[in-house]
This record gives sequence, C-alpha cells and structure tokens, in this order.
Amino acid sequence: MNKILYFNGCSWPEGSELNDLYSEGECKDRCSSLLSSKLGYDEINESSAGKSHQDIIEETINFAYKNKTKSEDIIINVWLTSPERMWFYYGDKPFTLSPWMILQGNCPHQTDESDWKEMKSDVIKFTKLWTTYFHNQKFFLHQYIRDVLLLYNTLQSLGYKFLITNAFYNF
Repeated sequence: MNKILYFNGCSWPEGSELNDLYSEGECKDRCSSLLSSKLGYDEINESSAGKSHQDIIEETINFAYKNKTKSEDIIINVWLTSPERMWFYYGDKPFTLSPWMILQGNCPHQTDESDWKEMKSDVIKFTKLWTTYFHNQKFFLHQYIRDVLLLYNTLQSLGYKFLITNAFYNF
C-alpha cells in the first residue's frame, strides 16, 4: 500500500483561491498536491469551497475510522474553517449559515441551488433575526472546541500522524 496524505477543509486547502491555477474540481498547484508529490505520498483531498466546520470534522473522523488499520501509512491534515459555518435546516433542506452571503441574497456554499430558490426569502429573514438577536460567539466556539477535541482525541487514539490547522482565528 502506498502512503497517503489526507487533506480536508474549505476552499484554501482545495486550492480554489489560486484563481489562474484552479480548474473546477482540482488544482495541481495546491499545497496538498505539492506536498504529496514531494513526500512521494498519494493525495486524498476532500476539501471543498464553503464546507461547513461540521462536515470537515465528520468526514475526517469517518475517513479515520474507515482506514484505521492503515493509520501508520496515513498523515491527516485538517484545515478548520470558520466556526460560524454550520448547517441549519429549512424543513429537511440544509443550508450553510453564511450571513454575509445570505444577506446579499446569494446562495450559500454547499447549499443546493434549486432548494435556495424555494427557501431564499425565509432564510434571509431568519438570518436577519439570527444576526440581530441570537448570534453569539460563545455559541459557535463552545461547539467548535468540543469538535476539535473530539477530532484530536479520535485521531490520536487511532494512531494517526496529524495536523489540525485553524486558518480563521487566533485563540
């Protein structure tokens, strides 16, 4: 089995900010590709622009458990995103809480375009109420810290070499 360098995160580890070098789906000059090549590892990159914090944690933990028998041959690199990027639901339809996008009327990342047409008006109203009356940094940070500890403890207990990077906040 070849050694694997696994990445997960939002647009930065996906490479989408590299504009000229990025073509939909993959960027050959993103850090995960360059580092994998330099180390002689196979690259797995599950990053995606606008991915929620919850998705990054859940996907990484699922990958770790699925591949736990190969943990000695895998390095996991997780780039955490903004704690505010959380899934909310309009009925059974998920949307990523991205207030700046929603309040401009734009479909939030990771939200289905056809669902957005149906929920847009109500979600904009909800977001205005949320940001005015309910948004509290502690709300997001408490969950964020619990998730990071869960990820850290899971990866450590399964014997992985890993790096968890916080690209948005300095604690």
